[in-house]
Amino acid sequence: MSAAHTKSAITAALVRIARVEAKNIEVTTQPDGTVRLTGTVNSLLALRRAEHAAWAAPGVYRVDDQLVVLT
Repeated sequence: MSAAHTKSAITAALVRIARVEAKNIEVTTQPDGTVRLTGTVNSLLALRRAEHAAWAAPGVYRVDDQLVVLT
């Protein structure tokens, strides 16, 4: 699976999760299956859901979570 397809799958999953503000999350993928999440979320639960969405995408072998929870 290509990095672009993986990125698209993760972004689509984030959009489906209503409580995650996908517009505030940037997804970057690498050909080796690494995904980096950057940006902000409103809660720890939203952060965990974003991580889960990334891990659930096909071809992901590593998630580098750099999301920041806003307080």
